[in-house]
Amino acid sequence: MHDLIGLIVLVACIAPLAFAFYWIWVRSERRDKLIQELKSITGFTPTVQYVSEQADVVLALDSNSHRVLIARPNAVPYVVDFAQVIAVEVEKNRQTLLKMHRGNGVVGAAVGALALGPVGLLLNEAAGSKQSKDTLSTLTLKILTSDVDRPVGEVVFYAGPPVSSSDMAMSACVKRCDEWYAQFQTILAGNDEQV
Repeated sequence: MHDLIGLIVLVACIAPLAFAFYWIWVRSERRDKLIQELKSITGFTPTVQYVSEQADVVLALDSNSHRVLIARPNAVPYVVDFAQVIAVEVEKNRQTLLKMHRGNGVVGAAVGALALGPVGLLLNEAAGSKQSKDTLSTLTLKILTSDVDRPVGEVVFYAGPPVSSSDMAMSACVKRCDEWYAQFQTILAGNDEQV
């Protein structure tokens, strides 16, 4: 009887570890496959790239060819020229928090608080509320383009159970989203200069 209980305890301890190692291996394989696909795109050499934690999306910029790429496993990569980017927005919990249009600057909830920067805005907007808005369940960057067939590229930086916006682990995720928002602000400013 003790042997059976010992076996059950052993399996109960090993199974979660085996699953965790398997999941890490799967993510690593997906990440490697996405990066290989990225390298195989003719005329696209990423100068900046982001691979999501779940390895389900790659966002990359090639500042030499002036193109943006969004790639997902088993899907045709989404590639557009910088000149085709017409707006970028950040959504928090499926609500637009920041949006910048070519030629119009920043609009939306952020106009009065830009001195904080987008990261500060994301964190402080939630902290000032007494409601459950101080939790983050999704954080998404949307790239709107003039591509008629695929006008929106979307990169999810976080999707999961609600987490406090001020949580230290979440601040790294928010910082990455903020860095990419700034990249696209630069692209839009360059587009304005060309018009």
